[in-house]
Amino acid sequence: MPPALELLKELLTMWEESPDGTRKKVLHITKKKAPAYYRTVDPDLKNELHEGLNSAAKTGAVLLTWGKFTERHLLKKITLENPRTLADHLGVTLAVDRVDGYRHALTAGIPSDFLWGTEIVEEILKKWRTASSYNRIDPGNVDAALNLIRALWHIEAGNHQGLDLRTFSAKFLGNSKTMESISGLFSKVWQQHYGGDLSPTELYESMGLCKFPQPVFIKGPLKMEVAGGHIDCSQIRSYVGFAPDSVTQISANTTPDYILTIENLASYNRHCREIVDNGVVLFSSGFPSPGFCQMLTLLGRSVEAEVPFYHWSDIDLGGLRIFRRIAGVLHDELGGKELHPHLMTAEVLSEYAEYGKKKTDKVLSNYERIKKDCPQLTTLIDRMLIDGEDCLTLEQENLSPQSVL
Repeated sequence: MPPALELLKELLTMWEESPDGTRKKVLHITKKKAPAYYRTVDPDLKNELHEGLNSAAKTGAVLLTWGKFTERHLLKKITLENPRTLADHLGVTLAVDRVDGYRHALTAGIPSDFLWGTEIVEEILKKWRTASSYNRIDPGNVDAALNLIRALWHIEAGNHQGLDLRTFSAKFLGNSKTMESISGLFSKVWQQHYGGDLSPTELYESMGLCKFPQPVFIKGPLKMEVAGGHIDCSQIRSYVGFAPDSVTQISANTTPDYILTIENLASYNRHCREIVDNGVVLFSSGFPSPGFCQMLTLLGRSVEAEVPFYHWSDIDLGGLRIFRRIAGVLHDELGGKELHPHLMTAEVLSEYAEYGKKKTDKVLSNYERIKKDCPQLTTLIDRMLIDGEDCLTLEQENLSPQSVL
């Protein structure tokens, strides 16, 4: 790019970043702010640079200020006098003028009752009007903005229910991998509106948006009613897997001593094979899906109120969030039922500290929110956070299964 053009575009960009400001924009000719001017050292090229700037000045777009006396041949600053005239001189369209076209493209496919979507459009256009990105969506990238808005709209409308991640993405966004490509952006915008501190993967899983929806694995003295008949789980030594929506009723052959949910598959398999007692054990498959929560609720309503619920996860932020999710389901769906931690205590963390990992991701607000929602985890969280700037974590695979009893 010719140096004169580079300097003039830099000045115009300064104005576009705050088009409603009242102060004139000034580009001071210093090595830091106008390096293109100082890179041009050849006398002929310097004259060409000055001619390019003088050409813009003659249109009334800019005012050039030169040095005095012995420095009268040196340019000191360029002041923007008329941004629209400068844009015409450069042959570009101002961002504020492009916004109207973007507005029509972004709102054309949005239902009028999707008020939140309209607010997002206005936030995007506000950023684009100042030639700034909206959450890394560059000005004019209408396709990326539409993918976000359509995803928000269809999920808020519940159109994702019963669909896996890629089927939903292909059906409503036109590409099976779009939801994966915008996961970070979608998660940030969704949780800014609704609240939450989940990772993109956790948020998708909480909505049931997984690549391969997992069956719910369950073991215990239960009889499951499914389409086509009954299955007596008590006769099976390991566990049984069910599509969550296939189970219509659960009944207990005998009152279970406890109900335990487990995050990781290796620990779940070991517990089912090594612990022989009268408990019910479910695999949460990482962050609980809506189908898992639905079956857990159905199970809770089928057993006596005094049967206690427990959860066993990794001792890390993800595991704490899983605990909070399940605790919230029990509280909301089972009349305030409490969830107890299993092998998730400060004593366990201290005993197995040599196997633990120290992570630098220690955003205290994340842990404070969990302590507020799940006070039963307070002592454990306080132990996790005592190692200076680090957070001590422990994978549950380091522990051998133990019966809740």
